[in-house]
Amino acid sequence: MTTSILDLADLINAEVLGDTDLEITGPETLENAKSGQITFLANSKYLEFLASTQASAIIIQTDHLDQLKLHQLGRTLLVVPDAMSSMLQILEHFHSPPDAPEIGISARAEIGRCVQIGNATNVHAGAYIADGVVIGSGCNILPGAYIGPRCVLGNQVTIHPNVVIYGLALIGDCVTIHANSVIGADGFGYRQRNGRHEKMPHFGQVEIQDNVEIGACTTVDRAMIGKTVIGLGTKIDNLVMVAHNCNLGEHNLLAGQCGLAGSVTTGDHVVCAGQVGIADHVHLGSGAVCGGMSGVHQDLKAGQTYLGLPAASELQTIKIWSAQKKLPQMRMQLKQLQQEVERLSQQQNQESPSETERAA
Repeated sequence: MTTSILDLADLINAEVLGDTDLEITGPETLENAKSGQITFLANSKYLEFLASTQASAIIIQTDHLDQLKLHQLGRTLLVVPDAMSSMLQILEHFHSPPDAPEIGISARAEIGRCVQIGNATNVHAGAYIADGVVIGSGCNILPGAYIGPRCVLGNQVTIHPNVVIYGLALIGDCVTIHANSVIGADGFGYRQRNGRHEKMPHFGQVEIQDNVEIGACTTVDRAMIGKTVIGLGTKIDNLVMVAHNCNLGEHNLLAGQCGLAGSVTTGDHVVCAGQVGIADHVHLGSGAVCGGMSGVHQDLKAGQTYLGLPAASELQTIKIWSAQKKLPQMRMQLKQLQQEVERLSQQQNQESPSETERAA
């Protein structure tokens, strides 16, 4: 598939500087692009790569133009206000997924009793739909998916292969759940009686609101009582653990290997980077950002960035880290000071008159 540079310029509403007769075969990164391909520059720290890229065309932001020597670059430029957004449009143009085939309900799918399935929904071979499930229109239930009793799925929901959704789950519209994720398993709740761990039963539900995307191999546990809630527009990466009775606000971002213990709550637009761990019953205020590998043991205020273990404000943590780098030097200085104090103390003892001399 090739597209003329002028057609791409029209697609992203760009100004063309250079050869307008180019034919572009596809998009690629700055480092890996070859002749005939298009790439982009959204961050000025990568300006140095422009001289070595083999791309025939580069999408570049208006505010980077004054940093270029255009006569030396020898590339066609598409000038736009936002290079990243424009590149995403180009990617969609060249890699738009094929329309899903309308297979309806496969004869090799297992469908329980009293199941309701909307128009234009595909249920692929090997999927299992339990009794009393309600599925909206335009959904795709892919091979090997299990949807438990009395679950309710909205419209335009995609359930990828081998996803397991336990009974009573509520899934909103335009939700995507990727392969091998588990929704609605029992929470990790036990109490000790007579020296043994006794399981606490979980009778609650999981509610996943509209426009949520959940990555592969992620687990969202059902509530013990009530609901575990994933708020509107929240995006969850692969290998994330959301424990029972958590209640996440709208448009949260949870990166890979995050772990949320039971009854964690968040406001809106909260961000947790990779491997963040959050203790039970902690609340993260709206707009809070937790840096990678942070350990959160107490409530975090809204609109602030936190780092470290235990998590503290970004400025405070950076000061601590800076001080830690100096610890070897400080340790040597402390030893030197101790030695000097001992030397001065011995010197003072030698110079001071003894009790016998003072009596004489």
